[in-house]
Amino acid sequence: MACSLSETTMSELDSLTNLFNGGGEVMTGSPMTDEQALNFMRDLRLNTEYCLVRDWIWIDLNVTPAQLAELGKTRRQPAVIFAHSVIYDSAKCWDVGNLVRTSPLHEFRNGFLFQTLNSVYVLLGDGLRKRAAVDTVGQIDGSTSVTASGLSASTAETHLHTQKQWQEASAGDSNDAGSCDAGAVETGT
Repeated sequence: MACSLSETTMSELDSLTNLFNGGGEVMTGSPMTDEQALNFMRDLRLNTEYCLVRDWIWIDLNVTPAQLAELGKTRRQPAVIFAHSVIYDSAKCWDVGNLVRTSPLHEFRNGFLFQTLNSVYVLLGDGLRKRAAVDTVGQIDGSTSVTASGLSASTAETHLHTQKQWQEASAGDSNDAGSCDAGAVETGT
């Protein structure tokens, strides 16, 4: 028996709510202050864009062997970061306080530098590590808002991406230092 749209939407919203509000493994990011992290990144002179984030979730993606092979072809791994708070973005793609979801991981260094093919995300403070389906992570976009009490989105407000659309958006990640990574999510405040 096929699920109705409302049953499917409720299941997808439940998955998002669990991702944002469910438990996870605590991960330690950098203990630096915002100013120290900004100076650290400027001193590194990485020749790539960087973004300082707090209140982050490391999401290990549940992928098929075919998806894993496709990520491998582009030197990426099945993990993304969702951060509740952008502190600073050198590319000026996101405003301070925006939420952001990265494209897949290229390299993780120093215990707090999450690098995609476009940008380095500096993970400040503690975060959580969780596991989620690609479809669930693909639902995070500008029409999904997160409040202090959890996920707040109605069926009409939520734009649900398919797994293929999310993969296509992530596949657009390139070595172009001038392009922005995945996408920002407005805070709804």
